[in-house]
Amino acid sequence: SFFEIHFKNRSLPPRLIMAHIPVCDPSPDSPAAAMATTGGGGGVVFGGGGGGGSPPFRFVVPDDPLLHSDLNACDMAQFCAETSELIRQNGGIVVSYSQVASSHLLSEGLPPEKIDYFVLASSSYENFDSIAKLASQLNAALVSDFWIEHVIEQNCVGDPNDVRIHHTPLPAGGIPALANVKIAITAVKSRSVKDEIKAMASVAYPTMEVCRDDTFTHLIAGEPRGKRYEAATSRGDVHIVTPKWLEECLRRWERAPEEEFALAVQEEEEENENENENETAAPAAAEEKTAALAAA
Repeated sequence: SFFEIHFKNRSLPPRLIMAHIPVCDPSPDSPAAAMATTGGGGGVVFGGGGGGGSPPFRFVVPDDPLLHSDLNACDMAQFCAETSELIRQNGGIVVSYSQVASSHLLSEGLPPEKIDYFVLASSSYENFDSIAKLASQLNAALVSDFWIEHVIEQNCVGDPNDVRIHHTPLPAGGIPALANVKIAITAVKSRSVKDEIKAMASVAYPTMEVCRDDTFTHLIAGEPRGKRYEAATSRGDVHIVTPKWLEECLRRWERAPEEEFALAVQEEEEENENENENETAAPAAAEEKTAALAAA
């Protein structure tokens, strides 16, 4: 879920990546679960930064046109108003951007009160480095409106220092190390999964090619079967990986090591070998038993 080619038209399913990665530890005793307990905001998800009467989470939703590079002034105003209202309705506090982004505050250290999250629209940004620097100066996690929606839906915030696995604005242009990657897809569970993989690919690198021929460099496979799988194994120069490889590229925002996500076929082959050995051993054991009976 993050990319110029999709976000400008809002055509990418907003929970594409989040569907595979939980927002928080589901254990009721986990620290993340504690964050979802009642707090200063009246018992809703952003109401307490740790439970037990902790103060509500504090958000900045910047109304600066220089930051919202892909929104016009009218759309930016609407985004800021709707996102701020959603945060307030769920117990959070929205702090004025002008208050925290003034040169006085940033030159003399952090704002008087902690800022937890810096919120922008889900998109890619040419000026991402400047945005990330500003969020870092505020010691705030950089998140998107889609992340907020998903947190509200799940009623669990998770670790505010570990948002890279969640929806977040991203640099424009994709992951440079994936520039020459061409993918093919085979043996996945459903058409919707295949569509998700294609969408992730376009997020990772906007012009990443999904091949119909055999020129692919990476085969994303759900199972070790199919003509493309056979072609990839016979070529020997193709990375055969699971869909988790693309997810990890997005999480790290770099090319993840393919060997860590190689499609597991060895176990299946070993199982087949064991079955063959058992099938061979059974008749042999029967013959030995028959011979022993005859000798007796």
